[in-house]
Amino acid sequence: MTSPELDYLAELMTDFPVSGSSIASARDAEAILHTRYQDSLDKLIGSERLQKSLRSWPDHIFVSFFEALAKNLHGSLFAGILSNGGHYRQTTDPGGGAVYFGPQRGNKPLFTGIAAGEIEKALQDVFPHLSKDASNPIAASVTFYQQFVRVHPFYDANGRIGRLLVSLYLDYHGFFVDWGDLQRQDRWINMLNNCHRRQERTNLYEKYLGYLVSYFSKYVSEKSSLEL
Repeated sequence: MTSPELDYLAELMTDFPVSGSSIASARDAEAILHTRYQDSLDKLIGSERLQKSLRSWPDHIFVSFFEALAKNLHGSLFAGILSNGGHYRQTTDPGGGAVYFGPQRGNKPLFTGIAAGEIEKALQDVFPHLSKDASNPIAASVTFYQQFVRVHPFYDANGRIGRLLVSLYLDYHGFFVDWGDLQRQDRWINMLNNCHRRQERTNLYEKYLGYLVSYFSKYVSEKSSLEL
């Protein structure tokens, strides 16, 4: 994690302190977050018990599960680190719950997350992309991921939460994502930002989202092919 990101995490730890926490610094917190993320990924992927539950649920329960899981995962990641772990940004938070992210433009990041009071409503259009009956699960997962990050419901770890949800969703549909290789390429973030910039311009957005899906697909494999 770069210094600006550690500085931001340290700021969040000041704004949302955990009483009696033994975590002394943002660097320590980041190391814990990394370990917890990997542990969560290991627990979610390949769990036959979870897969059995997912297969048994109708689509509306399936989608609702992913929405609840987002908050649960965030709470687990930030336990003992942030007092607001597991909660979306709130209007009563410092700064009214505003958050900025993405590449710098002038003296602040390019993108502003959806206003805190509108997060729940915005996500009503985002989570349904994770339908169990999607005709193209890879395209559905990319659309979800891009729009979830654009809403930016949490102050931190939106990408991590999105990756955990997409990994589970695609695991259900028989796919594996090589996030490590994908994230080593700057092009992924640049293409993601290109979609963020154009989300309100329907024709251009669909065009750039198509580019993002095509690129992402290169890092997705069928699980059956990996087991040979």
